Amino acid sequence: MNILEILENIKTSKKYKHIAEEIIVQEINSYLKKNPQHERYKDEKILKEIKASLYKKNASFSKNPNQALKLMQELEKTPENEELIRKILETNKSGRERLDFYPLIYKKIFENIGKPNKIIDLGGGLNAFSLVFSKFDLKNLEYYSYDINERDSELVNRFLKLEKIGGKAEILDLSRIENYNRLEKAEVCFMFKFIDTIERDKKGHKFAEEIIKFILNNKTRFIVASFSTRTLGGKNMNFPYRGWIERMLERNKMNFDILKFENEIFYIISKV
Repeated sequence: MNILEILENIKTSKKYKHIAEEIIVQEINSYLKKNPQHERYKDEKILKEIKASLYKKNASFSKNPNQALKLMQELEKTPENEELIRKILETNKSGRERLDFYPLIYKKIFENIGKPNKIIDLGGGLNAFSLVFSKFDLKNLEYYSYDINERDSELVNRFLKLEKIGGKAEILDLSRIENYNRLEKAEVCFMFKFIDTIERDKKGHKFAEEIIKFILNNKTRFIVASFSTRTLGGKNMNFPYRGWIERMLERNKMNFDILKFENEIFYIISKV
C-alpha cells in the first residue's frame, strides 16, 4: 500500500475520519520510517498498527461527534442554554465524568493561580464548553485549544464565537516537541488527562518532563495537569497519585499543589 491508499482507508473509518488529514499523513510517514521492512508486511498489519497509534493520540475521547454537532446547532439558536452545554460535554468521556465537578474544579484551580486572562489547553477536545461553569466573565478571556480532532476543533471554534470568547482551536500534533513553539503565551496551560495520552507511544517519562520544562520556561506561569484515578475498566486505582511526576517536579525544583476529585487528580505546577 502507498501513503494515499493508507490515508483513504483510515479516513473511511468512523473512528478516525475526524482526525486531521495532516496528522494521519505524519503518522503514516513516521510508521514507514520506523519500519523500513514494511513492504514485507501484510496491509492489515500496517493499517492496524497505524490506527492503534492514532487512537492513542486522539485525546478528546468523543464518543458521539454527530450528536455533539446536532446539539451545537441547537445551542446556536439558544446560546444561554446550559443544559445543551451539559449534553455536549456528555458526548465526551472526560466531560461526562467531570460534569458534577466542573464548578468546584475551576473554583479550586483559580483560588490557587488567580483568574487568568488567557488559557492554552493541550488535547483540549470539547473542554472549552466547560468554561461556562467557571463563573467568571468569559468575554474578557482568550482561550486557545490544541488537538488533532477536526470535528472537536470546529465545535470549539463555533462555541468561542457564540460566547464572544477570544482565541481559537487549532490542529496541532503535540507528540512532536518542535510544535510546542507554536503555542500561544498565556497565564496557564491546561493538560487535562493529556500527559498519559501523549506518553503512550513514548518510553519512560522524559517527554513529559521536556514538555513541562519547555512550557514553564517559555509559555506560561502555571500548568494544570490532571490524571485519571480510575482504570480503563472503571475501577479505582490502588495508587492514583503519580509518584514519578512528583519526584520529577521536586528534582527540577518546581512547586506543585494537588487537587483530588472523585475520578481525577490535578497537579497545579509552577516554577519556584
